[in-house]
Amino acid sequence: MNQDLASEATKATIENNVSWYLGDKLAASNMPLVTNKYITSDNVLVYITKCNVSESYAPRIKVQVLKRTNGGVHESSFQLFNDQRLTRTDNNMIFGAAESGMPTDISPVDVTDAEAQELIVLINSLKDARTAL
Repeated sequence: MNQDLASEATKATIENNVSWYLGDKLAASNMPLVTNKYITSDNVLVYITKCNVSESYAPRIKVQVLKRTNGGVHESSFQLFNDQRLTRTDNNMIFGAAESGMPTDISPVDVTDAEAQELIVLINSLKDARTAL
């Protein structure tokens, strides 16, 4: 089953929504990297980050979604790059189950439009979430 990748309009909506949430921080500083953390009512930790550097290897927008699992945390990381690639990596961080260090089996996959639409819904729901310290 071949699903359509995220459209340009969907990617622009993600970028605009993240920029809106980070607008105060972006306006108050000349920092190349700004981040906000939120905790949703479902106890999901969401980091939204905007990076203002010109290097194409660094994602312009990054949204990290961390959910508790049995014995650890599952992280889904969405990254929008300057060349308009939208990718996702998944990382199961199960405590005590593996040696320390970076896992070697995390590979980015392209995000479908359906996944990107779900991400937009999550980002829009942050208006009702608590800001984490």
